[in-house]
Amino acid sequence: MKKGHKFFSEESWPDAERMKKLLSMSVDCSFLKRSSTVNLKVGEDYPVDRCLYLHACALRAIQKTQFQEALAHEMACLKKFKASVLEKCKEENWFLPILYQMCSNVRHVACLADKHSRLPFCDEQQDGSFMEQAAAAILACYRICISDRNVPLEVTKRVGTLNLTNTLFRIYFAMNQWNNLVPLIRTVARCEDLMDRFSVADKVTYNYFVGRKALDDSDFEVADNCLSYAFRNCPEKFFKNRQIILMHLIRVKFFRGQMPYKSLLDKYQLTIFEPIVAAIKLGDVGTFERIMNANTRTFISAPHMSFVDKLRTIALRHNTFHGDDWNLEWLAQSRLGSFI
Repeated sequence: MKKGHKFFSEESWPDAERMKKLLSMSVDCSFLKRSSTVNLKVGEDYPVDRCLYLHACALRAIQKTQFQEALAHEMACLKKFKASVLEKCKEENWFLPILYQMCSNVRHVACLADKHSRLPFCDEQQDGSFMEQAAAAILACYRICISDRNVPLEVTKRVGTLNLTNTLFRIYFAMNQWNNLVPLIRTVARCEDLMDRFSVADKVTYNYFVGRKALDDSDFEVADNCLSYAFRNCPEKFFKNRQIILMHLIRVKFFRGQMPYKSLLDKYQLTIFEPIVAAIKLGDVGTFERIMNANTRTFISAPHMSFVDKLRTIALRHNTFHGDDWNLEWLAQSRLGSFI
């Protein structure tokens, strides 16, 4: 509690970042295992006390696999912070890192609650609505942030727009509610004055999700621009993230008539695409079909069927013109080349 008081009382962004770590889902809570209850002194004058207490209760509930109870505690934590800080502090935004963590916690625990409620042996109500509850709670905070206009950019809560948008993106993607992304994207588009104040990490995440949606909408130019931005700006140390981005970027490039270099596929352990590239370049439809059948779980699913159909069409066209002078002309027209 003393650490929380110190960080919160400083009212600065760096100290809010430190406070954020105390509210992490991965914070060391080994002390909770040594007691059957959470017994922390909660000060009425410090909203941070109540928030830390509720977070500790949530961690304790997770240890006991009581995910709905944990979600109730995290939701109460976010509600308390919203009422005591987000709504009351005018022309201030130093506390936004704390809000980011709380919203992330709500989403994370809601996901656990949803998964647990769908297990066949679970006796709890299986309404599958926990992620929706999380989205509603986060949206309430989001609306406060986006409406904080007519204040200096240095202190506006609108700086939190992109981070909260990304958290909502994760929820709506998980629930397959793609239409809910549209108003969020429009709001971000109206934040041009804040782009330099958004973190690179948030911009990478945002472009990744917008690129995925554009790919689903067959808007390949937007998908290419967004996913390329995400891949270029995602640090090399985050290998898994770059690999995931590249998986979708390769699909976009295929649609646009470009093939990945073998060295790129090797580097990111995406060699599953190598025989596909070879089969398409040779117009070998038989090999292409065998690869698709052997990797059904990777390619043959609803979101990727158009991708597979497009590749099949390219392979068939190469097969039709293979060995003919027309082949070279079609290659030039389709801009079939290598990228990255």
